[in-house]
Amino acid sequence: MATKASSAASGAAYEEQRRKRVLENLKHLDDLGISEMSKSLLQAARLQKQNKGGVRASPKPRKKFDATEVRRSSRAKATVSYKDDVSSSLVCYMPY
Repeated sequence: MATKASSAASGAAYEEQRRKRVLENLKHLDDLGISEMSKSLLQAARLQKQNKGGVRASPKPRKKFDATEVRRSSRAKATVSYKDDVSSSLVCYMPY
């Protein structure tokens, strides 16, 4: 039980030191004027956001495509023959 009481006392002492340190830091920030600058920046950001909120970008018009012939290469095309060039002597017929 004695250890719990001593740890509680040390925890309370730590919290007191922490509270004092936080108050000192706040006083130091006030001396530098940072809190006022922070407030003015927040206010300016809110005003800018309000002014910008109502404006909406208009959609871009879609491009219209004409029904024209597709551009092809000017190179000479190779002709393709789909006819079987198989001689009849090579063809084997299998009897049923």
